[in-house]
Formats: sequence, C-alpha cells, structure tokens
Amino acid sequence: TSALDPEKVNEVLQVIESLAHEGITMVIVTHEMNFAFKVSDRIVFMEKGRVVCDDTPQAMRSGHHPRVEAFLKDVSLA
Repeated sequence: TSALDPEKVNEVLQVIESLAHEGITMVIVTHEMNFAFKVSDRIVFMEKGRVVCDDTPQAMRSGHHPRVEAFLKDVSLA
C-alpha cells in the first residue's frame, strides 16, 4: 500500500479484512500495526532479517516480549 493514495489504501485494507473474516489464510507484510493487530491470528515480528517473536496479537501486547513492547510504544500501540 506504500504507493497508494489514502483512499486506495483503505480499499485494499477493507478487502484484506474481509478475506480474513472469511477465514482465508494470508501472509501480509505491513507497517500498518493497528490493522495487523485487528485482523491477525498470529504476528511474526522481525528485525534485521530475524524473527524476534511469533505469537498472537494478544500475547504481543502482554509485555512478555521486550523488543516488541519497545517497538509498540514507539508506534503508540502498547
């Protein structure tokens, strides 16, 4: 969605959200963290090409993953 205007970004995110609610498995790479937490069953957090955490959105917000918690504070999600 990086090259799309805000209106098109919303359209794409709505389609992805609809597919997620239908139970369709997808792999999504995004910096849209609010969206990722809203539609994901699992989130893989990567840094410098390495998996830092692979967990549920709820567990990611629990504070058990210090690097993830620090990142979420930086993007105002914690």
